Amino acid sequence: MIHKKHPAWPLFALVALLVAFVAWQARPPAPHDPAAPAAYDRADSDADSPIASEAVINDAKRTPDDGASDKPPVARDATPADVPDEANAAPVETETPTESQPIAEQTDPERFVLPEGVEVEPQATVVEVAEEVDLEQMASDLEATLGPVTIQRIGGTFARVTYAGDVAVEDAVNDIRNSGYADAAQPNYVYHVLGEGIVAASDELAEPGDLAEPGEHAEPNELAEPGDLAQDDVPDEEALLEVSEDAVLSDDIELVDPEQTVDIDLVEDDFEDVAVTDQELDDAIVVQDEDENSGEEPALEAQATVNDPYAKDQWALDSVKAYGAWNNAQGNHTVTVAALDLGFTVNHVDLKANLVDWYNAYNAVHGGSTSDVSPYNTSYDHGSHVAGIISAVADNSIGIAGITHNAYVMPVKVVGSNGTATTADLVKGYDYVMARRVARNVRVINLSLGADIRALTNTDMSLSKDDVLLKKVKQAYSAGIITVAAAGNKSASFDKTTPYTCYPSDDDGVVSVINLQQDGTGVSISPNSNYNVSYDKVKDISAPGSSMYSTVYSNDYTSMSGTSMAAPVVSSVLALEFVANPKLTPAEAIKILYATATNLGGSTWTRQYGWGAVDASAAVRAAKFGMTKVQQEKAKLASSSIPTGSSSSSGSSSSSSSSSSSSSSGSSSTAAKKTPSVKYRTHIQNVGWQAWKKNGKTSGTTGKSLRLEGIRINLANKPYAGSIQYRSHVQTYGWEKSWKSAGTMSGTSGKSKRLEAIKIRLTGNMAKHYDVYYRVHTQNLGWMGWAKNGASAGTAGYSYRLEAIQIRLVPKGGAAPGSTKNAFRSK
Repeated sequence: MIHKKHPAWPLFALVALLVAFVAWQARPPAPHDPAAPAAYDRADSDADSPIASEAVINDAKRTPDDGASDKPPVARDATPADVPDEANAAPVETETPTESQPIAEQTDPERFVLPEGVEVEPQATVVEVAEEVDLEQMASDLEATLGPVTIQRIGGTFARVTYAGDVAVEDAVNDIRNSGYADAAQPNYVYHVLGEGIVAASDELAEPGDLAEPGEHAEPNELAEPGDLAQDDVPDEEALLEVSEDAVLSDDIELVDPEQTVDIDLVEDDFEDVAVTDQELDDAIVVQDEDENSGEEPALEAQATVNDPYAKDQWALDSVKAYGAWNNAQGNHTVTVAALDLGFTVNHVDLKANLVDWYNAYNAVHGGSTSDVSPYNTSYDHGSHVAGIISAVADNSIGIAGITHNAYVMPVKVVGSNGTATTADLVKGYDYVMARRVARNVRVINLSLGADIRALTNTDMSLSKDDVLLKKVKQAYSAGIITVAAAGNKSASFDKTTPYTCYPSDDDGVVSVINLQQDGTGVSISPNSNYNVSYDKVKDISAPGSSMYSTVYSNDYTSMSGTSMAAPVVSSVLALEFVANPKLTPAEAIKILYATATNLGGSTWTRQYGWGAVDASAAVRAAKFGMTKVQQEKAKLASSSIPTGSSSSSGSSSSSSSSSSSSSSGSSSTAAKKTPSVKYRTHIQNVGWQAWKKNGKTSGTTGKSLRLEGIRINLANKPYAGSIQYRSHVQTYGWEKSWKSAGTMSGTSGKSKRLEAIKIRLTGNMAKHYDVYYRVHTQNLGWMGWAKNGASAGTAGYSYRLEAIQIRLVPKGGAAPGSTKNAFRSK
């Protein structure tokens, strides 16, 4: 702009003008943006919009909690369009004091803080991210704060983000949560196997070569055929992650709708009031009915026998009354238990006939062969030992007998050579099992591993835990699969003093198992076993786990101890229940498990024993014939410890359904729909990215003359398939050529370009059920009217900046949040 001389001007004003002109001429040149013409649609741009000359100032990196720099804002040269004429500008609407607090004071109330002492994988974060998100673009955007980033899908909507350098996990979690890409982000938690180690083998044990005739042994490096499914028949990795919604587990159990998040809530109860003595239970029973379906146990039959020579060394078979259970249920390849563990000797002579579909989920995440599940340490063959407890081949005149009497075991290696697994590894394992669950009738997943995720006190329940793994547990439960986990040991690798909280065993919907040892003619809790802390009732049942004799490397056998060995005992009993009654729901099977357990410690439930010692014979009888009156009374007490409303089975057999009245009968797909949220964050001149706002809250500023430069928008808690898309009109460039979605940035960052207008729309079924409304605060105009479903909001041809935005979802056809007049103005 050139001014005419005015003789009345003071000399100092002329000097000041000359200095300003020289400074303007010396400004840094704006960088050339070769991508701009391709990224924006010039046909829709403002023809009369002047191209402003702005100094380009690089944005300082922002803190992840509120997007504001710790340093004072960097001054920027303002364009004539960005600085309103104070004398002629229209009044600018300002926010109330509660809405106009300084940006530096805005913090994210949901900022993640890692609980002290919790073990996580460094430089790794697990995220839930929609399938339509461009992971390469996401990685590129995250590099600004995390440095070089690698993102790998680990199953379904979950991915693992790894980053180099000294980035703290807490900072990475918060940066990723605020990026707009991830629906959820959390640390990659670390889990340890929970065996206490190997007990010296007895001198009486035969040498491995004595167990079978020569020629019956598989060669050490030769993988035996896994039952009737060769390893080549295992679906490829992509197929494993796509579970058909039409697949069914049985005639009555359907796969949960993948769009649904199934809540498994335990009924709150004061567990101190549950300590009911056996005598009190007996007093509550008046008379037993005598008809055939009364729930009275049938007369005992002669117990089944096996010819395995070392079955006599398996004290657990007698302790849990496995021989009596086999009268009414034997696995015989009709049901499968998936063991997610350290490694497996798949060619063991006493295992190979019962192992199917093995898979290395750890290598699928970290690289390596997915078909090699061999143990890392042949002297500590944890996975093979667990598999043998469940299903060493019974009645084959070799070695020992598994408690399931020849159910299938699906060996899934999830643990690395250091003896630990992470959330990402377990997610990969769960997805594999879920993909095979129908073909193999998988009804139980065994996790002989754990980690301390929560503090030892109940004072801070806001501490984060592994929500991603919990979601997988719930999805499996909804598909008819129960997760059983070890309760933890005093001498476990992560060295905790009992009692302590342990995950995943303490999670809702997981059956947690305490370790029992032989005690004279009975059993007692192992001194090394974990048990319930004073405020919890989450470790559920006890089972033999000390000096357990089972299969290990090179056709050998040995003893191990720990809750790792107790968990597969309970997994086996649940599998036998499903053999006895295939139509049982998970809730019914768990209720029977607790109701038929033998009371220990003088009460029906105690901190040290949970609901008591598992009884396979009584559990199988109850599953097949129905519960006795005593068991029904205990089942009522145990109801508070059983997940509800998650299984989609329509019921069990007539004899057992009458004794399981509180079991779920509704399909998870008919659960109440979730209420979605729209969340958004804006990049602001001199400030950078603000924290996320949602559901109509203001993002941006008013009364500060600061422009919006970029925006990210995403949906959370979606009840239907679909996404949200958005497109901005940017100074100089015009309308962006393509619609952005799933948190991808629209606009610019570091280019000092203002947003002038925006369009937002929903897609898929979300668009059929909801309308999206949005309004903008515009320079010189203040708040404009509400636009809807892809219409323009803002201005065109005025060179006015957007300063703030509000976005809301409204049920289809519902009333607008406010006036829809004057939502967009153009010249």
